[in-house]
Amino acid sequence: MKRRHLLWLVPALLALPACNRPRTVAEILANAREYDGRVVEVSGYVGESMNLLLVKGFTLRDATGSIVVVARGAVPQAGSVARVKGVVRQAFSFGSQTLVVLEEIAD
Repeated sequence: MKRRHLLWLVPALLALPACNRPRTVAEILANAREYDGRVVEVSGYVGESMNLLLVKGFTLRDATGSIVVVARGAVPQAGSVARVKGVVRQAFSFGSQTLVVLEEIAD
């Protein structure tokens, strides 16, 4: 009887490390609805950046694609490697067109 109660524990423990693993850009973009509002971590190279009065951002590219990051602090230098922790936001969706952004949060 006790064994049956512990069987649910094994899959739960195996899934724990996967919860905090870094995601790929393709994974986030392909499952935008599933990730919307969730905190994820992504690593990649900094592409183009934007630094306007109240809005700062940059593109983050990994081997699978690129995503727009709305920066909290200073915008990293283009070409540098960055690891970003943020909330996925499905900012715009119209037909087959979707804009997904990563809103950076403090560690």
